[in-house]
Amino acid sequence: MPDILLLIANKGTSHELTISDAGDELYCLDNTPDRLGKTWYELPRIYRSVRGCKLAAAKLLGEPQKWISPAQGGDANGC
Repeated sequence: MPDILLLIANKGTSHELTISDAGDELYCLDNTPDRLGKTWYELPRIYRSVRGCKLAAAKLLGEPQKWISPAQGGDANGC
């Protein structure tokens, strides 16, 4: 079963990150590959919460990210 995409940060850049539902109450933090491959070889990683994914992304990039919902295109920082 494919993961269900929940949130996107830095959409359209080489630092684009995604959080998806990996099933069994687990969440996957990943980055989308560009023409040169993936930016971070540490990803994908599995976390127990969306908050855990967001904290890991902030640590990876050095600052909190603005997360948006892919379906609505709105701000999803309240998750």
